[in-house]
Amino acid sequence: MSDVIINMKAHRFPGMDKDVWLPDDIEVVYRPIPASMIGWVRSGVKSTRQNKTLFHETGNRKRGANALAEANYLLGGPEDEDGNRRQVGYNFAVDDVRIVFLCPLNEVTWHAGRAEWNATSWGIEQCVGLDVNLAKARRNAAALHAGLLQAIGTTPAKAMWQHWVVYQKNCPAIIRANSLWDEIEGMAAEASALAYAAAAGGGVVKPGEPTLAKPSAIKELQYTGDPPSWAVVNQSDGTKLTYFYVGDMVQATKTTKRYQYANRDGAVVGPDITTKDAPFRVEWATQLPNGERWFITPFWTRIFMDDTKRVSDTYTIPEGVETD
Repeated sequence: MSDVIINMKAHRFPGMDKDVWLPDDIEVVYRPIPASMIGWVRSGVKSTRQNKTLFHETGNRKRGANALAEANYLLGGPEDEDGNRRQVGYNFAVDDVRIVFLCPLNEVTWHAGRAEWNATSWGIEQCVGLDVNLAKARRNAAALHAGLLQAIGTTPAKAMWQHWVVYQKNCPAIIRANSLWDEIEGMAAEASALAYAAAAGGGVVKPGEPTLAKPSAIKELQYTGDPPSWAVVNQSDGTKLTYFYVGDMVQATKTTKRYQYANRDGAVVGPDITTKDAPFRVEWATQLPNGERWFITPFWTRIFMDDTKRVSDTYTIPEGVETD
């Protein structure tokens, strides 16, 4: 396999004195909202009661509507149609390339629509711009939710919520329209396992210790525009394998492992997946010379295909979501 590795990197975001572990293939950008915008985009009201995250989608399907554009929206001072200041903010914007930090993590943030949730949750806006790869954006958002929650000692299964649950707004709209919340939960669970492993090992992987192994990325399979349908990868032993893009949701039919490589005698990543766990997304499929078939997840772990069943593979843009 390629020597390219997705390492876990620790970040310290303003307003939190704990490490937030994220895959280092995600660019992290700091665009803090200045104190001059307190009372407009920032509340300025201190809160250290945050114990959960709220998953938003921006709803903006225009081209160029990425995380940097969402940051510029806040930094530019949002107004309503009458020119009045909008008291709106969020802690992060996430797209398929990067995470942008915006509002301090120890302040009330106007994102939830409910005062108690503004004070006790962090708001993460996942971008859905027309030129944003939604699968990768969701993967990056799931990693951020997981990293924040690991930092405070909890997990997405306990403390990651859809905006709809709080405010009954159809948000995240595309995820909800396509019944993809199980996919988000599955990716977040994998990201959480990686974050806990990184925190326990100081970000250092020790092969053979199942909870500390880190997955290996395959450089040739990184997305370039629309997902390619297949790729041929040169293996370290001189052989070649063909990988096919599938983009499926699958569920475990028996207890199975997240392997670092497609090797059932090798290192694994995080806890086993059981039949009671949520469905999870797989991006690529391949077959080894010995006939074994494997999936690769968005976090580059390998799953033995025969231990899963396919659930779904498509999504559509819901009615009412703006497009070009």
